[in-house]
Amino acid sequence: SLDGILGVVCVNGDGHDAGSTVLTVTCDATTITNTLDSGDVLNISDSGDAGASTYTLTATTFQRTGTALVTYGTVETLNVSAGTGADTINVTTTAASVNTTINTTAGGDTVNVTATGATSNVVINGDAGANAITITTTGAASVTVVNAGGGADVLTLVANGANSGVGLNGDAGTDTINVRSTSAGSATVANGGANTDTINISSNA
Repeated sequence: SLDGILGVVCVNGDGHDAGSTVLTVTCDATTITNTLDSGDVLNISDSGDAGASTYTLTATTFQRTGTALVTYGTVETLNVSAGTGADTINVTTTAASVNTTINTTAGGDTVNVTATGATSNVVINGDAGANAITITTTGAASVTVVNAGGGADVLTLVANGANSGVGLNGDAGTDTINVRSTSAGSATVANGGANTDTINISSNA
């Protein structure tokens, strides 16, 4: 867990070797592909924490309630894993042109994404509980993929950036997927997955 992180931590990836991460979303004739360096990897894991915690991620910082601030920069890949309780993950934004993966781990979590960075790759992986994942908008030319997990999940896309790709995957469970608006040049794919799902496309969804 992160219980022992009580003093501030600064992480600088600096230089890195070759290697790439590719995310692609295709809808009809529109394909959005984003290729980024995999580079330096920062793993932040609170998977040993069973409490209901709140996490805040920005383009340069990460913090869990009750722990010290982690500041990061010049890393190409960031992996964040929450605890096993019913957590809340607030993403102010992700770093531009960086691969960011958020794992809810367990417990059925609430994930609020205000924005993602321009030309970023973002993957959000839900768990077997009932997760509520809301994306207010995504960065221009970015790709965001949400994998809901096994619970009865609610995935909501409020808007996305120009020329961006968004994949909303319900996976197992009886899921609800809401798409309220999409931008010019973007591609959005909603996959219900197994079981009986509801997909709403409307500004009122």
